[in-house]
Amino acid sequence: MPRSPAPSLRWRAGAVVLAVAMSLATPTVSGYQLVRGPEFVWAPELRPVGYWVANAGSHWLTVDQVVAETRAAFDTWQASEAMGLELSYRGKTNQRPFDFFDATNTVGFSTPERMAQLGLSQVTLAVTSWVSAIGRGVIAEADILVNPVYTWTDIPDSGFWDLRATLVHEAGHFLGLGHSGVGRVGDHGLVAGSSVMWPYTFGRGSSLGRMLTADDVTGAAVLYPSPEAPTGSIRGAIHRDSGERVRYAHVVAYEPLRDHTVGAWADGEGNYEIAGLPDGRYLLRVNPIPAHHGDGAYFFPYGQTDRDFSVTVVAQFALISGGQATEINIEVLP
Repeated sequence: MPRSPAPSLRWRAGAVVLAVAMSLATPTVSGYQLVRGPEFVWAPELRPVGYWVANAGSHWLTVDQVVAETRAAFDTWQASEAMGLELSYRGKTNQRPFDFFDATNTVGFSTPERMAQLGLSQVTLAVTSWVSAIGRGVIAEADILVNPVYTWTDIPDSGFWDLRATLVHEAGHFLGLGHSGVGRVGDHGLVAGSSVMWPYTFGRGSSLGRMLTADDVTGAAVLYPSPEAPTGSIRGAIHRDSGERVRYAHVVAYEPLRDHTVGAWADGEGNYEIAGLPDGRYLLRVNPIPAHHGDGAYFFPYGQTDRDFSVTVVAQFALISGGQATEINIEVLP
């Protein structure tokens, strides 16, 4: 079952920018994404980055259960040796998610009334907000709000909404990641191997979203590289046979020996870069956003995403050796 598109809403207040990444339950209806580029990361002086859990449970889970699932979700990202950012649980708090500018990164349940005040849809599963300094463009504060009206569970594959899977996705936003285009769709929705940062949920009753893929890990490592993080990259431009650039295409690199799949998005001028790749021989594929996905699901400007081209596979492998960059320009099929 898809997770609905996540439009980016922005408000300005003083010297900060507030942005919201939403994960919704039902659709209006494919690689890691850096919402504002590699510079949109947690401010160095705030690291290790602390987070708190709101001192409020739901009809289905106690506060202590929420704490356990929140810590497990953040620890899922922390476990990657390629990511160099430390995340630190600081305890429970009486602050609420989306009490902005309180210097407390709060995770937890809200109320339907509070969500209505914020203008959030009642079908929203969870929402992540960032506060950043306009002049510096770094993250200064972030909150994760969870909708209490759903039947949440901490038991895998129990038939209810898996809280940890949802929080793993939102923790990716907390880091500064947007939505991935790496999704594998079966007869009944997303299947194993799909990025947890895909903008649509695995569905009620599924705990597949608890497990990071290579695409997820790579995105976090590009933002916060550890000394062990791979440094190879593939970059270039996406264009038509006329030479016209293709905007916001999705480019996937697949290394068959590793079964390693990582994707990234071209920008508004058709330039792309898939960074954080280990050495290997990669098969490249370019595809447009699926027809039933909105531009807002990937934080792209409305109406500016090129979709009128066919899935294109590059005939030759892209070689990465010694952690260096490889440049490949790709002409898409009509």
